[in-house]
Amino acid sequence: MIDYFVSRIDGVTIESVIKFVKLAFCYEQWDVLIATLDPTIRLLESGASHVAKFVHEAQSLRIIAGLEQLHPNARKHRRFLQLQSESQALIEVEGGGDMPSTYQLNKQAAATRKPETLEDWLEFSSILLKCVNYSKGSLDIDIIVDSCLYLWNKCRHVFSKIQTGSTDVSTYIKALQKIEQPQKMLQLLCEVQQVMTWVGMEFGLTPGLWAMRP
Repeated sequence: MIDYFVSRIDGVTIESVIKFVKLAFCYEQWDVLIATLDPTIRLLESGASHVAKFVHEAQSLRIIAGLEQLHPNARKHRRFLQLQSESQALIEVEGGGDMPSTYQLNKQAAATRKPETLEDWLEFSSILLKCVNYSKGSLDIDIIVDSCLYLWNKCRHVFSKIQTGSTDVSTYIKALQKIEQPQKMLQLLCEVQQVMTWVGMEFGLTPGLWAMRP
């Protein structure tokens, strides 16, 4: 599709390419997304005159790229592709053998996929904050809000464990030390809050409306 747009074949527009990539993420078509996401971002950031007014969409797609790296099903699929490639390489080296079935590879991928870490969340929050701070046009509000809620839920899960019921700051600070890497968790919380504040100012989305979103 991207080649068709570049070659002006069959009337494929950049709007349809962008929508196609977003739908691939929404419907978890990981092979399609992996094949089209980076080329589309490069195309939008190429400086070509025929995509200039859509350059802001590259920021939304970068956020999708960050979400794809965190999505459990996407992580499983990437692990599946890695195992598939390793099995094929082993067969070629040994000069023969049976390729594991898709079921076997999927089962192994689910068992050995890399879990999310705090560093992964921080990397994504950095991408999100950068896109918001340097956006040159309107970003996709649904993508921004979903990303914020995803990270906010991670923060809430961690910080809810240290609720003290006390108004004494020193008591809370002591409780905070029980969290693994408290400084980084506070950094994540602050970055998420910055993005939520921007969304509130830009789109008038109040805390009450945040809470009402599914």
